Amino acid sequence: MAADFYRRERRFPDAAFWRARHTPEPPPPEPLPARVQRRPDAVAALGLVPQGDHLAEAPGVARPDGEVVTHFGRVPAAALLAAFASPVDPAAGAAAAARDPSIYVLPPRLVHAAIEAAWRDGWLVRAGG
Repeated sequence: MAADFYRRERRFPDAAFWRARHTPEPPPPEPLPARVQRRPDAVAALGLVPQGDHLAEAPGVARPDGEVVTHFGRVPAAALLAAFASPVDPAAGAAAAARDPSIYVLPPRLVHAAIEAAWRDGWLVRAGG
């Protein structure tokens, strides 16, 4: 959020503070392709999530570099990505994910936003590539 604010602030163009923080707009994400799948090197892992005043373990998915994701917004990552274990079109993947009770109770717009976030962040990849 801070980076977005820094990009938009233009009142003080000559101030060193703001000049150092002005970054170019990121390119728009590539639209979802017709068929996607979970990245092949993603594995089940435990991640930490806030629970009250401490952290608790939650199921998630990890990349080889060690990055673990437990949720895309309010959507559980492991359950969502399980629906994309094999190549599928995004709508069919969303329908398959909705069979999981932890996703079934969520509004469809949140699930679709989570699929787009998974694509944008590299957890979903173009099928066959």
